[in-house]
Amino acid sequence: VFDADYTNQIAEKNEENNHFEMTIKVIDRESILTKSVSSDGTINVYVESDPPKIGEEMYMYVTFTGIDEKKIEHINYAITGKQDGELVFFADNAYEAEGEGLHITRVLDSDSPVDIQVTILGIGFPRNEDSWTGPKGEVVSLQVIPEFPLALMVLAIGMLIILTVKSRMITLHNFI
Repeated sequence: VFDADYTNQIAEKNEENNHFEMTIKVIDRESILTKSVSSDGTINVYVESDPPKIGEEMYMYVTFTGIDEKKIEHINYAITGKQDGELVFFADNAYEAEGEGLHITRVLDSDSPVDIQVTILGIGFPRNEDSWTGPKGEVVSLQVIPEFPLALMVLAIGMLIILTVKSRMITLHNFI
């Protein structure tokens, strides 16, 4: 909260419109980055998201870049998200002036991977489809998979090492 006119030089007639609230979701170090590329190689589609977690929404930051990795302005697209075959998110006429946008799924029913399909509709201003450029109607698919917990991975590697050492010791013992 701040006072925009601290000198009181502007006569305010409506005190009810001076408030703005916004919720910001910060994706932490557990975020997952997936990438897909259009068939002609001209558009990279990145999705950075939380890992899917039962009982929580999943935030998806979608970014479109060109071959040079610069964001593509005025991109039109449709996006769906499915988990276990059920629709968890859908936007059929999305537009991003700056080349990136935020989408939020409904509360997820499981920790299963979320399949994301992005349909590139074209590059250009909305409601002016005749002048759109780039791939039109191309579907790119991505999948957000829950990360394998680090502790389980360390445990699995440790068990593999122990089994390898034991098997070598048994083999060596049989030769003696």
